[in-house]
Amino acid sequence: MYRQLSTWRILLPGRGTLIIVVGLSLATMQTGAAQQLSESEFSGKKLFVQRCSVCHMPAPMELHNPEPLTYGPKLEGFVRDAGTESAARAIIHDGTARMPGFRYGLSEVEIDNIVAYMKIFKMSDFIRPGADVGGGPDVEITPSQ
Repeated sequence: MYRQLSTWRILLPGRGTLIIVVGLSLATMQTGAAQQLSESEFSGKKLFVQRCSVCHMPAPMELHNPEPLTYGPKLEGFVRDAGTESAARAIIHDGTARMPGFRYGLSEVEIDNIVAYMKIFKMSDFIRPGADVGGGPDVEITPSQ
């Protein structure tokens, strides 16, 4: 079932087709991760990648480095007990002098999901074993002197 837009003369799939395609894409994407992560951890991982990874994960060119540099503190192992869990929740909600708070951009449930994911967060989860994290085959990167 297709509908035609008279202005551009483009055929677009109908709403039902589009919903099925998007649903199947999301189901495929979640299959691998959902087997190992709970629903809240998986949701927290998606939010972590969207909101936190810019500062708390190294740049792709740094992933091969044993001590990669990040803008913010590395969070692996940060949430380890009830005290650090509540501290993480407060920092995400209210922010600090160097980090913005997300009280207006995230709900309490979303913050809880990020904290649930931070309990199991490992930087190594973002690096495929044996992956070449340097430039592409036609890119040569030389260290600055």
